[in-house]
Amino acid sequence: MNDLCRQTEYCKQTEQSHENPFFSKADMKSQYILSRGWCQLVSEFGRLSINRDLFTFFLANPTGISGLYIMLTELIERFPLLRGLLDFAFPPLCSGCGEFCEHPSSVCEKCLAQIEWFDKPFVLGEFGVAAWEEAALRDPGLLPLFAAGDYVDPLKRVIIDLKFKGVTSSVFLLAGKLAEIHEDEVRKLKPDILVPIPLHPSREHHRGYNQATLLADELAVLLEIPVREDLLLRIRKGRPQAKLSESKRAKNIKGVFAIDREYDSEGLNVILVDDVVTSGRTILEAKVTLERSGCTVVGCMAIAHGL
Repeated sequence: MNDLCRQTEYCKQTEQSHENPFFSKADMKSQYILSRGWCQLVSEFGRLSINRDLFTFFLANPTGISGLYIMLTELIERFPLLRGLLDFAFPPLCSGCGEFCEHPSSVCEKCLAQIEWFDKPFVLGEFGVAAWEEAALRDPGLLPLFAAGDYVDPLKRVIIDLKFKGVTSSVFLLAGKLAEIHEDEVRKLKPDILVPIPLHPSREHHRGYNQATLLADELAVLLEIPVREDLLLRIRKGRPQAKLSESKRAKNIKGVFAIDREYDSEGLNVILVDDVVTSGRTILEAKVTLERSGCTVVGCMAIAHGL
């Protein structure tokens, strides 16, 4: 079965399950091929739809938007000149500044130069996040936090587009930078698996993907460490941590995770992966949950750290 047939069959299946194939992991390769302008056009159409079920059906129907989407993907792969015409109609824009951007990561050179990249890890504990002190890691309650950059603009805008606007092409750049900066320190921890912080199923269903899983998948390729995305489960939704004060974050995140007992993780060294780490409460709760199954969380990797 060729790629077009597989994608068409997938659309037929998601029509029945009311999932959004535009943001599905199965169609992520096709999304990377298309311009960011086209991604935004379709995603915004979905957000403005009064009847979401009707929109999802229309998007999943191979004769509707999804059919056009698949057709354009196939044509762009076969006829590169078409990309220029598509970019002219739907200009690819930089996630950081909104200006025209030819870079496949959807981040322009100007914004890349403005991002504050970290050159050292941080330490994460019950007190929160502190500057890197290698000696402090002798305390088993502390974790090294490997973050690529500071959670301020333009990196903040890039992450927001990644999380909420379907601009997933930036994952390649961000994972690459994260691995480039911290690979040596990460390897010293001898991790066996990467485990992304899960979204609640309803939230992932609405968004169509988990950005932490996309990041973990790319890091797995770069660092040659396998991903176990189904080991850690989110069983309670809770409120978004970013909207809460520090005093409420610990209570909000308590008991939201569980372990999938089908997987034998005893004795494994785990590195957690998330998009942004602020107070670190989510990471610490995930650590406690995972270590009940017999594994050891040895660190955390994230695109950004910020208050």
